[in-house]
Amino acid sequence: AALSCKEEVNHNYMWFDCEANYATLSHPDSIKFYLEKCKDLGFGNVVVDVKSIMGEVLYDSEIAPYMGDWEGVERARDYDMLGYFIEYGHEMGLKVFGSLNVFAGGHNFFDRGVVYMDKAAWQSICYHQGKLTPISQIKTNYNGMLNPSNPEVREYQKNILVEFVERYPDADGIIFDRLRYDNITSDFSPLSREQFEAWSGLKLEKYPEDAIPAEKAITNLEELDQAAIGVYDAFKSSALYSGYLTLLPDVQCDLVHAINGYTNTYGNIWRWDILSTNSEITA
Repeated sequence: AALSCKEEVNHNYMWFDCEANYATLSHPDSIKFYLEKCKDLGFGNVVVDVKSIMGEVLYDSEIAPYMGDWEGVERARDYDMLGYFIEYGHEMGLKVFGSLNVFAGGHNFFDRGVVYMDKAAWQSICYHQGKLTPISQIKTNYNGMLNPSNPEVREYQKNILVEFVERYPDADGIIFDRLRYDNITSDFSPLSREQFEAWSGLKLEKYPEDAIPAEKAITNLEELDQAAIGVYDAFKSSALYSGYLTLLPDVQCDLVHAINGYTNTYGNIWRWDILSTNSEITA
């Protein structure tokens, strides 16, 4: 009889934030030191921030601006942080992933990023405190997000991702962070309004006053039903949302399963112990 054995997969990930660790990760020996620590602690994977929330990247790019300094620490443009992670990590048997903040373009606490440079026209316009406000002016929100519905923004980000893949073919994968709008208050730019009117065939006469504030959204079962299968449903991609997965990203656990254990309804989803054999994940 043939014997089969299943390879054990290490699902432990250590995340290296690019801003918080900028000074520490500016030295190859420090990178090697902390990778050894990760290995000793049982981590099998590391995620390295290589595109910050400011839209600046930590490798030499021909498209995005280089993050050559942070809080008084400077790096040469040819310093290849992720290259060291990949080299040392693979020597230790670790998988190394690059993380890119896709639609992020600025850090509002530092007035820094592409929305403060040549991409100001691409920033999100938010319906904030009763008026339309560029996101870079909302200093209570550190995220200076771009408008994902802008075709120029999407093309720019796609080119960055293609460049990254071509530059780092030995990376074990890419983590997409902030692949979204900032929140429910965005985007209310003229472009987004035109796109919505063209899609819906409607003329918005009370824009943006008809927008539903977050604190008044989904307050009863009827509204929950509309969120799942009503007009909002048309915005969801059928390729990404199917089966049980339709519910999970759009109706969060604090609205549906607001108890500590989440009973056993989608329990493995909330506990992040999803297996490849899970039939509830269909896309």
